[in-house]
Amino acid sequence: MLTTASVRPAPLPWLATVVALIVGVVPFLFSLAVQRGWPALSEGARAIAYASTAGSLVFRAGVAFLVAQWHGERHGQLAFQRPAIVLSLFGVFLLCWQGVQIGAVALMVRLATAGTSMQIMLAASSLLYPLLHALGTWLAWIIAARIMRKEALPWPSFNARWRTAGLAAWVLASVLAMLTPVAMSTLTSLGLDSYALAAASYAAVALIPVALAFVGAWLGLPRYLAGIHGWRWLGATVGALASGAGAIYRASGMLAGLPLDTAMGPVLVGSGGLLLCLFVFWAWTFACYTGLHRTAAP
Repeated sequence: MLTTASVRPAPLPWLATVVALIVGVVPFLFSLAVQRGWPALSEGARAIAYASTAGSLVFRAGVAFLVAQWHGERHGQLAFQRPAIVLSLFGVFLLCWQGVQIGAVALMVRLATAGTSMQIMLAASSLLYPLLHALGTWLAWIIAARIMRKEALPWPSFNARWRTAGLAAWVLASVLAMLTPVAMSTLTSLGLDSYALAAASYAAVALIPVALAFVGAWLGLPRYLAGIHGWRWLGATVGALASGAGAIYRASGMLAGLPLDTAMGPVLVGSGGLLLCLFVFWAWTFACYTGLHRTAAP
């Protein structure tokens, strides 16, 4: 019989991410096979649908990792004797919640056809979807972990600095990924004749602020971090995003009133925005984790 010490804990946050991706991509692949590649849709509509799905998967993956890591730290449930059962329960509950989300979307479509403004419905769905999915992922993991709580195993101490910085960068990546359809439409209207090229160009550019957000958060964290400290992470990330977006908005308004060359304005906004991204993630992370900077590594 294996003892607790002889059992090698499985990396549950990473495995929860894989389960969330599978649950998210399987319905998409099924609908793709049933509809045979959406022959009734134009090339642009298909490209935007693919981009929307990719952005959704980025968000799903990070939420699953965050929930498993945060809940595991708080309740000592980062590992289980039989992780396959926990992950299976998590996947089943996620599928059930996905059915609830589909029903909510169908209700919105019915309201739209009944006379409610389609623009209002689209705005409401774009705001509600991330909240509903985050709530469903949290509930699914909480229930699965609670059912198997008696099989929880101790998790060896490790430095969570990389994970914390990666989660901060993931939030920015999710926001930028969800803006991919808008960026694709804008780039194609400006002259790019390929939606694939537009998506690739946008992704290449979007990686720069995401990388800078990671570096800024990593520099602002203590050298050793025993966990992500969820509430500190949340405050740092939300603060960085809000202050960065507000500063860029104000800077854009100020530059619009200056007599600059047509190409100079976007260059100044872009370069300043990148430096600002690095600074705000460093500053907010350092401020929120100030009390932990003197924590020594074990």
